[in-house]
Amino acid sequence: MKLYNDKRNIAGDVIMNVRNSKRLSREAVSASLALIGINITAQELYRMESNRMIIKDFELIAITKILEIDLNALKDLIED
Repeated sequence: MKLYNDKRNIAGDVIMNVRNSKRLSREAVSASLALIGINITAQELYRMESNRMIIKDFELIAITKILEIDLNALKDLIED
């Protein structure tokens, strides 16, 4: 398994921080994702947020859409 700084993804922290700032539960995000055809369980979202699971490109795009994160700005959020 390839890792970057001992993490399987670099966006998990941003996803968790934005989700928490919007006061959304993992279950709520999971349900919203299901409505657009992306099946990610709350447990999988936890694993993504804790950098224990790789995030596929289509999953990342869907999550940023649900959480209203500007995909172009994600790079800047990750570098902070």
